[in-house]
Amino acid sequence: MIRPIHNEAACWNAACHAHRAGDTVLGVLDVDLSLAEADRQIAADQRQSVLLALLAVALNSLLLWWLSHRLVVQPVATLIAGTRRVAEGDLHTRIPATAPHELGDLARAFNDMTERLGTRSASSPRPTSSPRSGGSRRAWPTRSTTR
Repeated sequence: MIRPIHNEAACWNAACHAHRAGDTVLGVLDVDLSLAEADRQIAADQRQSVLLALLAVALNSLLLWWLSHRLVVQPVATLIAGTRRVAEGDLHTRIPATAPHELGDLARAFNDMTERLGTRSASSPRPTSSPRSGGSRRAWPTRSTTR
């Protein structure tokens, strides 16, 4: 940083100085200050900020994965397992219906459906052939392994 030293009245009037009144600048002061330490601190702060941002992204991702697994994946897997049990003939299958959102509504509807099917099945006459006895068989869709 370079700073000019201006000629003031106290300088050109003093006996110890040999400056004329017309000289406006007596000299310059050149201050050499290393900014290496400040640059190192800025770089360290930037690294820390990036690491904290990455940590925040990782923690938020983990939280979102956990929430989606708990609130969507597990209830849907439970519903899939329940529908497969009903497809195999277990009309007493019930799904926990504690969620206050659409998946809970779906589980309650599933439970109502299986209850009605069980009631109708109990009151209707038994068919003469069943899938287990080699009679007509309905093919239930299964998950495809190829995409």
